[in-house]
Amino acid sequence: MYGPLYQPPTISSVLENWALASKAGMLKERRRFVNGHLSSLNNMVQILLRAVRGPETTPLPRSTLSTTHGALRSAISPKDFYYTKQSYTSLAVMAIINMVKDYSLKVDESRTMLEEKIGGVIKSLPNAVVFAATDSLFVEWTTQEPRGAGPTGRM
Repeated sequence: MYGPLYQPPTISSVLENWALASKAGMLKERRRFVNGHLSSLNNMVQILLRAVRGPETTPLPRSTLSTTHGALRSAISPKDFYYTKQSYTSLAVMAIINMVKDYSLKVDESRTMLEEKIGGVIKSLPNAVVFAATDSLFVEWTTQEPRGAGPTGRM
């Protein structure tokens, strides 16, 4: 199917392609977003969560988020940049990701390997889905930049 010189995409190459193709903001800002903000696993996972939620999903109100319980309550920190953007579905996906992270640490899987696996899931999505989700995250980040300047959250 592919020639001997074919190099499968990496999460880095997918995000670089987004930075080159996107019309949101300036290229320099998009690269800073990718190399800074999305270098955090927690923030990179938001691409997947944004795709899961879709553009039409209304985030849960802060009052509802504070009354969730169990795995959903601990899925994301109230200090996280994207805390107020979550739905029940994205909280459930985040809880599963946290569970995988916790189990991987118990069996001595490296954080790098976990990042590669989650990046593999994200890069396997159609580029249109990844690009739309990343555009949305980027626009949100640029409008709240002082808070978005560094990675936060559980991961």
